[in-house]
Amino acid sequence: MLAAVNSAISVLMADIEGSLSGFLLSSSLIVVFGEILPQALVNRWPVIIGYYSRNIMYFYFAVTFVFSYPVGVVLNRIFGEDEGNLLSKSRMKKLFEKYEQQNVLQASERKILSAALELKNKTVGSAMTPLSNAFMLDIN
Repeated sequence: MLAAVNSAISVLMADIEGSLSGFLLSSSLIVVFGEILPQALVNRWPVIIGYYSRNIMYFYFAVTFVFSYPVGVVLNRIFGEDEGNLLSKSRMKKLFEKYEQQNVLQASERKILSAALELKNKTVGSAMTPLSNAFMLDIN
């Protein structure tokens, strides 16, 4: 769909402006208004734009489902499932540190989140206080 629109713009601009100037003008418009500006806006306000464009997206999902679903199934069988953006534990810890520097997280919150990433490697014994070091009162 996008390729058809881009081609139509190029053809129309070539008819209006002439071959070379129409090509350069349409290419410039497509790059600025079809690539750079939308990416800059979505990178700046992804949740807000996603919220307000959801109905349009649902419409296009429904319209293109008959074609896009089978293509998606075939691509998943050929290339495997998409894992998305997976972060390693070290990258997540760096992200938490960056959030702490930007005052998104407090230092105590960063420590808790970083420690939670290491829970799988911790044993109960490493967190316990030995009985000989515990303070106790006589039962009587």
